[in-house]
Amino acid sequence: MRWGSRCERGALPSRRRPAADPMLHSRRVIGATLFAVAVALSSAGAQPGLTEADMNAAIAPLDHRLASITQLKEPSPQQYVEAMLVWIDDLAAVGEKFESVSQSSGVRTRATQEMMKLASFARTRMREPERAIAIYRRAAERGAKARPGFGALEMDEQIADIDEFDLNDRVAAAATFRHIRDTTAGAGKQSRADYQAWAEWRRKWFDAEIAFLENGRRFDGPISAADLSGFAQQIYFLVGAAEGDLPFNIYDVPDRLSAATRDKLLQLPGSHGTFLHTWLYAARLQSAADAKVWLDRNDRAGFWTASLLALTAVADRTIGEKRIDTKRDLVSGLARMPSGQVTGFAILGRAYAKNHVLPTLPIAKSGPR
Repeated sequence: MRWGSRCERGALPSRRRPAADPMLHSRRVIGATLFAVAVALSSAGAQPGLTEADMNAAIAPLDHRLASITQLKEPSPQQYVEAMLVWIDDLAAVGEKFESVSQSSGVRTRATQEMMKLASFARTRMREPERAIAIYRRAAERGAKARPGFGALEMDEQIADIDEFDLNDRVAAAATFRHIRDTTAGAGKQSRADYQAWAEWRRKWFDAEIAFLENGRRFDGPISAADLSGFAQQIYFLVGAAEGDLPFNIYDVPDRLSAATRDKLLQLPGSHGTFLHTWLYAARLQSAADAKVWLDRNDRAGFWTASLLALTAVADRTIGEKRIDTKRDLVSGLARMPSGQVTGFAILGRAYAKNHVLPTLPIAKSGPR
């Protein structure tokens, strides 16, 4: 991810990643924690004499069953969910039986991923938030068992989001966000400055959510250079990690939105998952009014909005009159269309900059790299 030219004597630190399609990184992030959970499981209760070939033979009929179950998705979503829950349990059982086989970690990871995808389907396609919460809780039980204290946090975050946006249960959402914040507070310092910035941005986000849910107070505080780094990682790495059943292909974002796509984008149910999955499309909104509708719909507490507008304003000033490749430089793409036209976000960012002090880049250079 490139950040454009340097701004005010610096730029956010590069993580020296290759120039390959940045969307591929989001897929790696989806399973990062899940892989750690799977590895933790692989050391206990092993059965001797089992091989990878035996495991693959046990999985083959499950894959055959999956093809039939998938056909139920559109005509009979209720039956599809029930059948998938049984199938996921059966897949997880194979992973547990063959935990002495190193490759079984991938089987357990797959089972957890499928359960989270199913929860997303229940939420976004079936519009059944309570069922989605129940499925996320089943996934959380697996995570908590494998990684006490931390393994369920990703699912807890989704549950808090549903409570806030779908069920309007502010008390439950605030309680879950507080649990996540307090649990992650003891995680210790990250090994890299940019990862530490991401962790700190998330803690500030949890504080902002709790303040809004309990007091109705939207965030209007300062945004630091470290916050920009943390937020950029949040949207960059997690762009494909949520709400996979939304009808937007993150790998084929058009240069300009059609009227139909614009209308569909602005009518999606609000959530932080929708924010993550569709911000690349929202960056193609041409009017500030449309951009504000999208932001207000997907960020009630205001911290994500402040982070995005500050990041956009910094990118806007950095770009100036230069033409940039918005398909490769995603941050600059917040401020410019591929044609060079300013975005709705850029118009809002300029208004934001009039009333807020923009951070000076870069973030602190101290700490391990």
